[in-house]
Amino acid sequence: MDCEFSARTGMWPCDDRARARLSAEVTNNYPEGIKGAMATADAVFLCRYYFGGYCGDYEAPINNRMKEHIEQEYGYDLSMTLDGIRPTYRFNETCQDTVPQAIIAFMESMDFEDAIRNAISLGGDSDTLAVITGSIAELPRDSGGLFVPVENFSGPWFRNSFII
Repeated sequence: MDCEFSARTGMWPCDDRARARLSAEVTNNYPEGIKGAMATADAVFLCRYYFGGYCGDYEAPINNRMKEHIEQEYGYDLSMTLDGIRPTYRFNETCQDTVPQAIIAFMESMDFEDAIRNAISLGGDSDTLAVITGSIAELPRDSGGLFVPVENFSGPWFRNSFII
């Protein structure tokens, strides 16, 4: 699931989320897999928008906005807490039992490292949880990484890679 790249480079959102779907179909070509990839891309985009200075007209905290959007758009239950998830969480590679937990790990974090620790603390498919959580947490939780606008990428290999 490489939807994080699409969200971070400004190629998201686009008409009917075609690029996130295309990216997800390579490795998650089933309805729940595509839904999970699109929810992750939306979460990353919301963080990019919110922490990129474009949210002057929206004052609600990002966690509230993200929770509201993901629950309404994708039907995921984000009302759980990490403490409530841990006792019963087991390895499950499905998106419906990984993506919501990864988003919750982000929402309960204070910084990037805390977000990753939260995700891994759940156990289960912890590498996948950490990757999803980390892609969401990178910009708002200051991982030290740089946000690079798509205009700064160059070369025909990049431009031609995303022609649909």
